[in-house]
Parts: sequence; C-alpha cells; structure tokens
Amino acid sequence: MLPLVDSVAAVNTPEPLGALLLGELTVRGIPGPVLVRENPPRRTFLAVFDGWPGPDRAIELDRHGVDVGAHRSNVILPTGFGRHTHEGRWWARAPQRDESLPALSEVMGAIERIV
Repeated sequence: MLPLVDSVAAVNTPEPLGALLLGELTVRGIPGPVLVRENPPRRTFLAVFDGWPGPDRAIELDRHGVDVGAHRSNVILPTGFGRHTHEGRWWARAPQRDESLPALSEVMGAIERIV
C-alpha cells in the first residue's frame, strides 16, 4: 500500500482515457508509474503533488471520470509484476529506478489536451 501524503498524488482515470494519457505522457517524456485496475477498468497515475486543480477544472475532470486521490488515503499496489495479481491490479508502467514522478499539474495538463 502506498500512502498519499503531502508530496504524492494519485490520478484515477477510466479506460480508454488512461491509455491515451499514458501515451501522451510518454511522448512528453514524463510517463511515471501507472497502475491498471480491471474492475472497474481504470488507471492510476502516480504524481508529485504540486497543488489541487481549481474548482472549475475539477468539475470538468469529474465529467470525464477523472479524480485525484484524496489526501491521506492509500493506493493499493500489486504484490507482483504480472498481469494476474491477488489485488486485481498490475503495472501498465512499473516504477523506474532514478526516474522522477511527473508533477500533478503536468498530468492534469495532459488530460486537458486529450479531452
């Protein structure tokens, strides 16, 4: 389990938006680790918290099924690297050694470019 503390955020997206977002972040060179959950089909993007989206932006994101994990909540991490894990989650893109997380604002900006 990964606790969401002051410096870590999680952005949850429905599919297929999550796949598009990972592609956009990869092209920009800032993909970061991404989890997939099968039921319901969603992706979770881990990011560095650099401020909450404004209220208008949050409403627009909500319309597209996007939410930012609540501060002080937890993200369930898979216990393995395969697609079939006990938790029903797997890495679409596993964490990479010596790679920084993208900023939350960068992830939000990429979502806005897609939707």
